[in-house]
Amino acid sequence: MPLPKIDLPRYKHYLHGLGKEIHYRGFTVKEQKILLHAKEEGSQEQMVEAINQIIEHCTYGKIDANELAFFDVEDLFIRIRSKSVSEVVELKYRVRDENDKPTKDIIDININLDEVKVTFPEDHDKKIMITDSIGLMMKYPTMEELNKYGNDDMKMLEHCIDCIFTPDEVHYLKDVSQEEIDEFIGDLDTEALKKIKHFFQTMPRIRHTEEVKMPSGEIETLEFEGLQDFF
Repeated sequence: MPLPKIDLPRYKHYLHGLGKEIHYRGFTVKEQKILLHAKEEGSQEQMVEAINQIIEHCTYGKIDANELAFFDVEDLFIRIRSKSVSEVVELKYRVRDENDKPTKDIIDININLDEVKVTFPEDHDKKIMITDSIGLMMKYPTMEELNKYGNDDMKMLEHCIDCIFTPDEVHYLKDVSQEEIDEFIGDLDTEALKKIKHFFQTMPRIRHTEEVKMPSGEIETLEFEGLQDFF
């Protein structure tokens, strides 16, 4: 007779970028090996690939992390990790001085991952009007795009424009030639670029604030943002 199948607990979570509730499970030994291998490799690309692979496995093959907004990937990975290992993560924080320079003091901080949430700044909008009659509808970068184009503003912009619209027409970038895209982006003025920069600066992120007692005895409020701050 075949060995029995282990029935792992299923959990539900709402992904804001995807706009729907999904089901997931915790890590198994197989996923832990994927993560351990990526850590040993040490590259950002390997870690992103490992996280994407784990999400696909732990959502029963229903979710392709390569198509999720980066903050959905961060959010979902944190949920999976919380259910697999512990909802509490222990961090080592190097204390900084009044000039924001690191000191020799290191303190332990425990963060409850179940309290870490995706936050949306109030002044954030995916719709950007670059003139009175021409606007952009933006989409959020994937984890891979953020990692690949994070230091190239123009490339990031190109990958995050979903469509260009006027009162009469909508042009989806997937249907537009590269030459037309390059010309359109090249014609943007400084005011339009300022609005686009604001979109990227205010994108949703996983964020958490924690009140921490410093070696001096003072209480400071620290802000943690993005997956790298929690692991």
